[in-house]
Amino acid sequence: MKEQARTIGKRWDCSAAGYSDIIQKEFEETGGVWTRLLLDNAPAVGKKALDIGTGPGFFAMLLAMNGYEVTGVDCSEEMILQARRNAVERDLTVEFRVMDSHDPDFPDNSFDYIVLRNATWPLFDTEKALSEWLRVLRPGGRLMYVDANWPYVDDPELTRKLSEAYARYEQANGKAFDSYTGNDELIESADRLSRFAHILRPGWDRDTLPKLGYCHVNVIPRVNETIYPRWKQELYDCMDEFLVTADKPE
Repeated sequence: MKEQARTIGKRWDCSAAGYSDIIQKEFEETGGVWTRLLLDNAPAVGKKALDIGTGPGFFAMLLAMNGYEVTGVDCSEEMILQARRNAVERDLTVEFRVMDSHDPDFPDNSFDYIVLRNATWPLFDTEKALSEWLRVLRPGGRLMYVDANWPYVDDPELTRKLSEAYARYEQANGKAFDSYTGNDELIESADRLSRFAHILRPGWDRDTLPKLGYCHVNVIPRVNETIYPRWKQELYDCMDEFLVTADKPE
């Protein structure tokens, strides 16, 4: 594993326990909506899935509950430990492995469906990762990810609106839970690696995926408006959480 991936893994080690608690609540609040989103955007055939940047295993477990043979990978050892515990608690069979998202250690044409949630923005070599994911997809397989412009810093107006949205949310609901337990230096070291601090999405995704060999690229904006309950929308009103699907040619 490259040193950059180890840095990212250590940063997310410090969020593993708290983030695992968050997804336990999400199973109750939004698990059904996320399941429909995963299944509605799945390829027509094949039930072998890879959840990249699996974290505590949320997407991996939802797919396993719906008949998929699932492998979940993450560069954070603590996230993988949490994911394994969560799957055991739900009596689900999922293979979880510590692995660099940029360099998946699988043969060509291994998976029908690759999924990610908020796991593309931390990448430090995005084109390399996307090319590798295409390699391990089977012909006709599909990549599906949900993400947003979380690290983007070049729009002061967006930054201001996000700060105001958080303030309104906390005034109505109390302080938002922060799963991070590490120091500022660690989180800053990891965030500096992200390609997307100065790249606005999903325009980048729409332009780049076909150049890397994907076909049938589709972008659905603001999926956050169909996922989260109204009380939580204050946290997302200013942020476009988009969904991207792209296929490997037959």
